Amino acid sequence: MLDAMRLVSKIRSKTVSALLAVLAIAFFSVGYLLACQVPVFRYALERWPADHYELRVSAEMMNSTAVSILKESEKSNLRFIESTGDAKQAELFHARQTDPASIPVWKGVLTDETAGALLQSPVRQTLVEKVLSGESVIWVLIPGKNAEANEGIREVLDTTLARAEQVIQIPEGVVTEGDDLATSNFSGDPEDIVSADIPLKIAFSVLELQHDDPAETILLNTLLSIEDDLHDLVDQPMVFPVFGRGRFLEPMIGKGISESNILDYSAYLCGACSCEVKEGNPGMDLLITADWSGADEATVTTLTKAAEPVPETVEIKGTKEESDTMRSLALGVVIALLLIGGLYFFIRKE
Repeated sequence: MLDAMRLVSKIRSKTVSALLAVLAIAFFSVGYLLACQVPVFRYALERWPADHYELRVSAEMMNSTAVSILKESEKSNLRFIESTGDAKQAELFHARQTDPASIPVWKGVLTDETAGALLQSPVRQTLVEKVLSGESVIWVLIPGKNAEANEGIREVLDTTLARAEQVIQIPEGVVTEGDDLATSNFSGDPEDIVSADIPLKIAFSVLELQHDDPAETILLNTLLSIEDDLHDLVDQPMVFPVFGRGRFLEPMIGKGISESNILDYSAYLCGACSCEVKEGNPGMDLLITADWSGADEATVTTLTKAAEPVPETVEIKGTKEESDTMRSLALGVVIALLLIGGLYFFIRKE
């Protein structure tokens, strides 16, 4: 009898160990399925459309030539809201500014000239050109009032970013358009495919934005609007990392512009995109005019499955849906195993 009980105990112990092993494997499998190896900066460029800005104008102004100029630009992330306020004043808000007490990014009389300044500026145009050339992150430096401190900050930026370009690597597992997908028997996750015809590389640059540049008022106000108190800190230098379709993060300020912080920002933006949902990531978008058509996620028609001897043309959309189904299934398996495990331990305890 004692030997039988020992045998049962041994079997139960092995069952529990096996169950725990299955749970561990399931969790790791789900982690793998949910992972995306495309760097954050590139994922944002290809798959995150820029948030809209709302220009609130009166019904009277809706028929003005200035509004017509703005409406003719189909490549900006600007939309119009009819306002009941001052007929001569227009107000610009980021789409996420839903609080009625929000301070507008810009407020003023809308003329042909101000309409052009809303849509584009020299620095924003340079940002677009750098992104579409394949640069990972553009660091917008707003100098402070101390010239010597500004020089020191610029030196730290240049030196650290040069080092970052050498030590940071593109995550393993990324598939680019340069790869011969038709012969590589691709059977991985379509989320790991970089499909835009833009160089994929680790490259940084710095752009300076001056406080007193009238052409950059919209850009300056937009950057400072990401946090409530930044307008009170303009005496200090600030650095904003910009990537994707004009997305920027909270700035490093003054002494916070350090080698370690610059490397941390760089590593995050060049690392694998762990959260593919845009709203789950930090940052805010600029009001910008750009032709992102070359950066849109293209349909790849040369993917093949490893198990098939004859290459089969598969559209990435369908493959992505299949991948999403597998992810949901894996999550369901984990939940089921957890329930079974919990029930098992409950019965065993009883």
